Amino acid sequence: MPTKGGRRRKTRTHVVGFPSGAVGAPESEMTEKVPKSFVLKKGKVHSNVSDLAEEMRRVMEPHTARKLRERAKNTVKDYVSVSSVLGVTHLLVFTQTDKSLSLRVCRTPTGPTLTFKVRQFSLMRHVRALQKRPVEVNQAYKTSPLVVLNNFGDKQASSQVKLMKVTLQNMFPSINVATVKLQDCRRVVMFNLDKTNGTVEMRHFAVRATPTGIAKAITKVARSCACVYDGLVRVSSMDTRDSRREPGNVRLPRANKCCGFGVIFLQVVQAKVPDLHGLEDISEYVAGGMGGGISDSEVEDEESKITLPDDYVGRGNVKSQKRRDNSIRLQELGPRLTLELMKVERGLCEGEVLYHSYVTKTAEEIKAQRAKVEKRDNLKRKRREEQAENVARKKQEAEELAAAKAARRLERAQQAAAEGDADEEDSESDGESGEEETGESQGAFGTSTGVDESGSDVLDEMEESE
Repeated sequence: MPTKGGRRRKTRTHVVGFPSGAVGAPESEMTEKVPKSFVLKKGKVHSNVSDLAEEMRRVMEPHTARKLRERAKNTVKDYVSVSSVLGVTHLLVFTQTDKSLSLRVCRTPTGPTLTFKVRQFSLMRHVRALQKRPVEVNQAYKTSPLVVLNNFGDKQASSQVKLMKVTLQNMFPSINVATVKLQDCRRVVMFNLDKTNGTVEMRHFAVRATPTGIAKAITKVARSCACVYDGLVRVSSMDTRDSRREPGNVRLPRANKCCGFGVIFLQVVQAKVPDLHGLEDISEYVAGGMGGGISDSEVEDEESKITLPDDYVGRGNVKSQKRRDNSIRLQELGPRLTLELMKVERGLCEGEVLYHSYVTKTAEEIKAQRAKVEKRDNLKRKRREEQAENVARKKQEAEELAAAKAARRLERAQQAAAEGDADEEDSESDGESGEEETGESQGAFGTSTGVDESGSDVLDEMEESE
């Protein structure tokens, strides 16, 4: 454990600083204003819904509370109260009933709130089960995803579609094309609006780039040779005990040793080198004689080919002065969601209903509803004002009562002090009178002493006469 100033300092359990734009970071440490979110579930939900909430947090990373813990007694107001402190701008709340599953997207702190009905959803494990070669992109979750909105229309779209488009777009950070780094574009979140039934499909993809212009057979052979070469280099770089051995003539260790070098040897031997014993020439393999061509799922068309302006993640994706195209592919990560917009509220889970998919009202009904909402808001405002006045009045009365008690306490203290001074004066006067009486009594006792002395003389004379 390191020391600082002569004292031990914990570093693994104490956060030294906040990452840029992280939830909970002070405003001074935020380099830019980015939207942040809470993804939570309310009430009793199925285990699959809990997994869906966890995976939606993965989608919203890195600007979300990844390890948020909900409690049954927490309400939406509790999350709203801390959202301003942590800089949280959106709440994604999953709720489940006996009939349906819903998702509420709330804009803090004043709304609006969009309520979606989740018609269908698939988790990440379901998507991976359908893939032949699933990928792991844990490093991709350290950057924000790109947002793609499809079929949401233009200025002629309806008001609820425009609001839905703006809300979904503002849930993720915006991109500055002039300053964005190519290596940060690792994921894509796509929202597709189906105008036939009004549903929104959400998909989550990982972006992958591969060099083009090389046959798949050659790429496979090159990767196998690279694996073998890498393993031989790692084996040949081992320290040998016998200095007389020539470089490259290294004795391979046995695989049963616990040092780990045997595993390397097995990896070299078990490299997936294609079997070419049935061919007379390598050209037959390259031409596709043994399935070395391009598969149907990896067709390289001209639209998917681009020239990388900078280095990108993956083998062979480097910036080159020569013109070389790279193919861009999307690998689905999950989860999948099929959403249907049910209701739009003006406030945060309350307020006037601006849109409802099942309820249609006339202009008079809308006017009456607005009047009712205004009346309710005015009544709430009036009650708050009365409550504030009552609190101020009670506070003033309490202060006046405390001041009166303090005045009475001070008056009693002054009276007690005055009575104490009077008692001291009485005690002093009593002491002076006592001293005078003592002097008089001493004088009387002196006269009687003389009488006693004369009597004693008489007694002495009587004894002598006898």
